Amino acid sequence: METKVLHTADIHLGVKMYKLGPEKAELQRKQIRDTFAAIVARAIDERYQVFLIAGDLFDSNSPSYETILFVKNQLAALDAAGIHCIIAPGTHDCLSRDSIYLKEHFAAGMTHVYVFNDPAITKYHIDEFNITVWAKPNTANTSDHSPIFKLPEQKKNSIDILLAHGSFQIEGKSSKNDYPITADDVLVSNMDYIALGHWHGAANYSQGNTVAWYSGSPEVVALESKGGLGQGYVLSLSFENGKLDEVAPVKVGKRSVREITVEVDGMNDAAEIMAAIQKAADKDVICFVTLKGIASSKLFIDTEGIEQALADSFFLLRLINETVQEASLHPELYPEQTVVSQFLAVAGKRLSASASEEEKKIVERAVNIGMALLQKKDIL
Repeated sequence: METKVLHTADIHLGVKMYKLGPEKAELQRKQIRDTFAAIVARAIDERYQVFLIAGDLFDSNSPSYETILFVKNQLAALDAAGIHCIIAPGTHDCLSRDSIYLKEHFAAGMTHVYVFNDPAITKYHIDEFNITVWAKPNTANTSDHSPIFKLPEQKKNSIDILLAHGSFQIEGKSSKNDYPITADDVLVSNMDYIALGHWHGAANYSQGNTVAWYSGSPEVVALESKGGLGQGYVLSLSFENGKLDEVAPVKVGKRSVREITVEVDGMNDAAEIMAAIQKAADKDVICFVTLKGIASSKLFIDTEGIEQALADSFFLLRLINETVQEASLHPELYPEQTVVSQFLAVAGKRLSASASEEEKKIVERAVNIGMALLQKKDIL
């Protein structure tokens, strides 16, 4: 017998996204709602039995009335289809005193919807499919307590799934007060599957025999790729005869974030830069372009002008200029006895001694690289 489970998290309904500007932010908030509705419709059409939300369904505990009504309608659709929807609070919509899950009773009148809205209750059993869903609801925005707990070895009477909203601990990347999850936590949990939430990129963090995935945000909610597969996915789980058979990432997001680099070496005008950027044009892409390399003295880079000129080719375009301007071989422009002045004096003599145009170009390139390093800039 096959049991199909859909895992999502970090929908962040109502997210502000100020950096998009008022108009684009409102468009993206609407798209987030549309994408969530499409996920619900997919679950119904493809006959999933269980629908898991591993935290941050809402971006805050104060969503608009419109957003609350939208969620209740989506949950009602799942309930009417006989799909069990299990929700755990996250960090943005945590189970604090003002929690939206305490102010609104989303499961009221719905036999197939369950919210972990009591810290004393950490499990919910679905008799129909012999699935036990576990969760420690997050009760604050931050905590140094892990949302993972270990089941006894002899517990294997059902399929055990844990909803855990927290930060997998990676040196230099993860905070210890962000509901920390260690590799050992996952390894010894004795769960059949851990449905992770909190990180916005879909990614596999399985350890040993324990399968654990972040589903990531199903639609763009942050202006960066967020690691792993990135944003825009849900996870489709298949259990056969009580055993996890497959975890499949499913692309559902309309928009995406793309980060590209354009090398300006050899370019003489802005039109060449725009032509390179235009290759990535897509009206559903939020594109961050980093300009690198050595800019010719003839090349004037107007980042705002380029963004405006190509605005209709992307959902959002942002340029970061990390180029180094072609160096001037005039040591007198710099204070005497400085490293830059001495470097340019030596370079000028070497340039004058160049025996060919090819050698001259090599020396000029070396000077530009040297100037970039003296300015502590990365040109590669």
